[in-house]
Amino acid sequence: MAADRLPARQQAALVLRYWEQLTDAEAAAVLGCAEGTVRSAVSRGLTRMRELADEWNDAAATRG
Repeated sequence: MAADRLPARQQAALVLRYWEQLTDAEAAAVLGCAEGTVRSAVSRGLTRMRELADEWNDAAATRG
């Protein structure tokens, strides 16, 4: 799974924001960090997930 390839902080931030549907403030309280840290982790995590999806799509296209 793509999320397994993310650092733990990014994984946690994404799960809290999108799976648990917490606000930045709520996720920050759970993680014990600033709201900006949550926003940064989510942004970086989503960027990396997109990169991984592109890599997998490119690999599938060359195989198929």
